[in-house]
Amino acid sequence: MKNIVTISLIIVVVAVIAILAGAVFLKQPAEQNIQNTAPNQNTTAKLFSVSQVASHNTQSDCWMIIEGKAYNVTGYIPDHPAGPEKVIAFCGKDGTQAFNDVHSQKARNMLSDYYVGTIN
Repeated sequence: MKNIVTISLIIVVVAVIAILAGAVFLKQPAEQNIQNTAPNQNTTAKLFSVSQVASHNTQSDCWMIIEGKAYNVTGYIPDHPAGPEKVIAFCGKDGTQAFNDVHSQKARNMLSDYYVGTIN
């Protein structure tokens, strides 16, 4: 009887250790995966003034404001389907109206890749 209790206790301890080890092992990749899927999203939003965004007004340094948020779209300029000039026209400016007039939900979803902060 004593051997059965001892063996049962050992099995329970091993099972608990395996569960805890599995939880630790599985938790780390999940956190890492979240970070990798949104590399440009800051965990703490940075605040920018309109004048700060206005200083990023060239093709080689292009930020724009859309719905009160600042986006660094410099890297997207060559890929814009309607041509680079459509983006360049709004470098350093609020492009909310123009963006909302012509863009799809797919384009709205892409914005998160370029987010740098919020306008204060």
